[in-house]
Amino acid sequence: MLSLDLAGVVAAVGAEVTDFEPGDEVYGLCGGVGNLQGSLAEYAAVDARLLARKPNALSMREAAVLPLAAVTSWEGLVDRAGVRAGQKVLVHGGAGAVGYVGVQLAQARGAEAYATGGPTSMRVIESLGAG
Repeated sequence: MLSLDLAGVVAAVGAEVTDFEPGDEVYGLCGGVGNLQGSLAEYAAVDARLLARKPNALSMREAAVLPLAAVTSWEGLVDRAGVRAGQKVLVHGGAGAVGYVGVQLAQARGAEAYATGGPTSMRVIESLGAG
C-alpha cells in the first residue's frame, strides 16, 4: 500500500519527544490507512513511537521500503506461523520486499529458507543463501 512507509530527516520535534532531534535520519511508518495521514508529502507530522534511527548502511530509498515489508514478514512468519529453528520455510517472491525480509527473518530464527522467483530474482535469492 502506498504512503505507509517513510524515510527522511527530522526537521523539528515536539516538546515531549526525547529520542530524536532535528537532523536525525529516521525511517518508519506514519499512517496512510483509515483516517491517518500518509507519507506522500514533503513534510509529515509523525508519532515518534513509529520511527527509528535509519541505519547508516541503508540509503534513504532502502529504508523507506523496509518498515511495512518487515512488519508483514514478521506477522506472517513469527506471529502467525511461529517459525523456529529446524523448520523449512518456503517464501514466494523471495526477491520482493516482503520476501526478501522473509528469507532473512526465517534464517535468523534458525529455519532453512527456500524461495521462488524468476531467473533474475534467483540471483538475489541465492545471494541471501536461500535454496
